[in-house]
Amino acid sequence: MKIRRYGLSDAPCVIILACRIIISLLILAVVVVGLVAVLLRGPPIARGAPPTDSREENAETELKKMAKRYAPIIFQEVDRGGKELRHAPRGREDFITAVDFDGDLKGANNWDNQSSHPLLPVVYYSLLQTATHTFISYSIFHPRDWSRLHMKKRSLLYSEHENDMESIQVVVERGDERQRVLLLLSQAHLKSHFAAAQDTGIEARKGVHLSGWPIVLFDENIRISSSGTHVGILIERKGHAIYSLGNGKKVRYRQKEGSVVRIEKKREGTARLMWERYPVVQYVPGDTPREPAIQLKKGMGQEFENGVPYVLESIYHTFWTKFEQGAPYNDDEAWALCGDGQLFDQSFNYRDALFELTGVPRHFDSDKASGPGKRDAGISPFALGLSLNPLKRSEESRVGLFFFNPAAGYKEYFRFPGAWSEPYTYNPYFISPLNMKRAKYPKVERLTARRDT
Repeated sequence: MKIRRYGLSDAPCVIILACRIIISLLILAVVVVGLVAVLLRGPPIARGAPPTDSREENAETELKKMAKRYAPIIFQEVDRGGKELRHAPRGREDFITAVDFDGDLKGANNWDNQSSHPLLPVVYYSLLQTATHTFISYSIFHPRDWSRLHMKKRSLLYSEHENDMESIQVVVERGDERQRVLLLLSQAHLKSHFAAAQDTGIEARKGVHLSGWPIVLFDENIRISSSGTHVGILIERKGHAIYSLGNGKKVRYRQKEGSVVRIEKKREGTARLMWERYPVVQYVPGDTPREPAIQLKKGMGQEFENGVPYVLESIYHTFWTKFEQGAPYNDDEAWALCGDGQLFDQSFNYRDALFELTGVPRHFDSDKASGPGKRDAGISPFALGLSLNPLKRSEESRVGLFFFNPAAGYKEYFRFPGAWSEPYTYNPYFISPLNMKRAKYPKVERLTARRDT
């Protein structure tokens, strides 16, 4: 018999082994049944408030939608070029793009890299809100600010510089279904210009000038409309100053069935009135950016390329969060991304009732000369004030006012009919750890960024 072959003494071991196998099979069966039950039941039902990261993501999506709803229609003058071209066709130097178009966040290599990289259009935005108004800044970047006066780089009259960013800001009224655009701030080199929409009743106080020419608004079909939400702006070639399309002192345009078909700009530095026309690229907010394909040929008249899409990127997430993560950058307390060899260089301090910020980036870093004794140039998106002219000391102290605390700035310099609220329902810069005055407000939630609104 087999049992005798193995021996009676081995029977208990065989029984134990069989029991272990049976138990293992039962456990495996329980696990399989459990997995099947989970798969059949589906994912668990979320209860209560969503996770913080989900709320953050949803809030940022809503902010970007709002920024896109009011994003500008940009008419960019471009040069035709000529025989004196050096590094790249002059007209391509007027294309807008991202600050990291060349794959890095360094400022001093952008001039050289401009000619060898795609220039996909990007516009940077920052959105703040009070109970009554929304303030949206839009910053536009060109790798080169150029001139046909090709002075030597060591010349005191050198008229080009590496990196060029100038900004606009729109003020939107809240509280009604329309939420109309009220006011436009536009930077033109060292000075800010202000223009209002038609029939707003806004008045300028002492110290600022409000244009008598109303802003031009476009609807979602890129047609001129008084009920539109997209302000029209013109960016000049070479120096890239930004003007309201409705600024009749600087710009005149012709429309056909609501579409702009011709634009002229007053020639600077002329004693008599002279208007000039150059090719124009029309940039519009979109989802898939592409470089313009306009044909720049001398003698062709005014060429237009309409509908070139640009994408929006957040100033707060692209730049400010990096400052928070890396500040200070070195022993001199320069911020991350700021300092020699970084994206930005030189700084300013901003202080008011809500803010105490030290070392805010002011210019882009550069290794190219930019006039007498100046190397770094190009305005950072944060340096949004009345003027950047260092000779105007009273205005110089207001650099940063309209970027960080526009609710206080506009109330100080303009009279708005209707309600005007100063406390912010959304202002991420106030609650930033870089703001030294944040700790002085124990009830921070009353003034902070409520991300779920």
